[in-house]
Amino acid sequence: MAVTVSAKNYTLIDNCEAVGNWDGESPAAISDFFKEGTKCLGFTVRGSGNQDTWTTGNWNLDGVKHFRLWFMTVALKELNYVQFYVSDGANTGYYNILAIADYPGGWYNIVIDLSRSVDAGVKPDMANLTTIGFRYNNSAIGKNAQNTWINHLCVCDGLIAYGDDAGDYFDFDDILAADENVANGWGIIRKIGGQYFLVGSIEFGDSTANNGTKFQAKSAVVIFEDRKVNSALYNFTVVDFGDTNATEFILGDIAGTAGIEGCVIRVADVTQTPKFNIDGGTDTDVDNFKLYGTTFLDAGTLKFPLAATNVEVLNCNFESCDEVMATTCVIKNCNFVSANDEAFILPSGNTHQLTYCNFINCPDAWRVPTAGTYTCSGCLFINNTNDIDNTSGLLVTITKTNDADPISSTGNTTIQESLDITITVKDKATDPIQNVQTAVYKTSDRTQLMNEDTDVNGIATESYVGGTPVDVEIRCRKASAGATVYENFSTLATLTGDFDLLVTLIEDPYNNP
Repeated sequence: MAVTVSAKNYTLIDNCEAVGNWDGESPAAISDFFKEGTKCLGFTVRGSGNQDTWTTGNWNLDGVKHFRLWFMTVALKELNYVQFYVSDGANTGYYNILAIADYPGGWYNIVIDLSRSVDAGVKPDMANLTTIGFRYNNSAIGKNAQNTWINHLCVCDGLIAYGDDAGDYFDFDDILAADENVANGWGIIRKIGGQYFLVGSIEFGDSTANNGTKFQAKSAVVIFEDRKVNSALYNFTVVDFGDTNATEFILGDIAGTAGIEGCVIRVADVTQTPKFNIDGGTDTDVDNFKLYGTTFLDAGTLKFPLAATNVEVLNCNFESCDEVMATTCVIKNCNFVSANDEAFILPSGNTHQLTYCNFINCPDAWRVPTAGTYTCSGCLFINNTNDIDNTSGLLVTITKTNDADPISSTGNTTIQESLDITITVKDKATDPIQNVQTAVYKTSDRTQLMNEDTDVNGIATESYVGGTPVDVEIRCRKASAGATVYENFSTLATLTGDFDLLVTLIEDPYNNP
């Protein structure tokens, strides 16, 4: 099966193959160079001050829509800025789209969020537009020659990619190749210096038909550009039509149980308004989703699928991100650093499988919106404002296991330890002693924590769940008639984690035959 890439929420406005209804600044169709199709439109933008080019028609561009076009100019000395404008015949609104100081040269894909407020004029009725055009502001009169070109005017949110590469995995290069094809020319993704730059979303998988998807990227850097786009535009979404031809989505690779060769998915500037979201959990058919060794920088919400054989997040970094919503997905050996607010939101019912992760410099490391008892296994908490943020309004109990160390909390929260008490009893010849009565009591109130007889290996064990550290008294006794009698043993100890004690009992010289 081949890789299939298409435009998402796409509407063609003008393919710029002919002058058509274009007017102003001597429009002409040019076939010498173009980004899509076989031609582009060229203009002689020459006069000083504001110069307009426009076309007429009827368009409904209401709602959250992103207008796109390819733009190129050589009027670098005279041109100050470019505006895009729309009119319904009564009102005209202008969007600032390019200051020439920010223009990188060559063909440049411009994206305009039509749902935002206009920068000048009055926003028209976007459902009944009759004119769309461009205003060029020149500081001086330019040469009387064609100097500005546009191509492929459309509305588009991003890309949809599915299929495979001759049975193997496809990657970002395959998506790039489809985008850059002159038959498409969408301008969603570009590659500069080995890094991928995005000005739209990518949906992985086919949600409308039973087509499989095999996507894997290793050691790739993907950057969501700092543009004036709607905050909901930037995202990776993973979808699946069903179980027959499943979607496989993988970032990085695995060696043993460690995630390696991960990607970097980030914004261009951590101060930019449009962040990006990762959504692998909305479509409940998604059950082959793996993130290995990947860093996410300044992301919005990251939502992962339910637990499945092929769903896991290993050795990843989440830096300056919003919340991770993981439900039952396995997340292990990851770092959550400087979260924007809560780093991880716990699902109700203690169904999460997040273990052995580090939470560092977060306002709220774990947010718990539902009352109940939750396990915290192997997670370390460093310099957070709140390790546990209880927003349920009721009692939340956090049970620490495997050296987890949450301390600070909000609301009605109890943080307790879950540990194992193991006492091994031997004689002076180091042989195990069976049926030794072994007991452990809190010294504070004499609460019994353990009362077990040692087994054939001389071992007695019990689990303890409660606050730590806790001071205890330990007693061992074996004085049954008809067997070897030993002197009673007692000692004091403090439980701070799993507790192991080796006791050597001495035979009682007065009570043995």
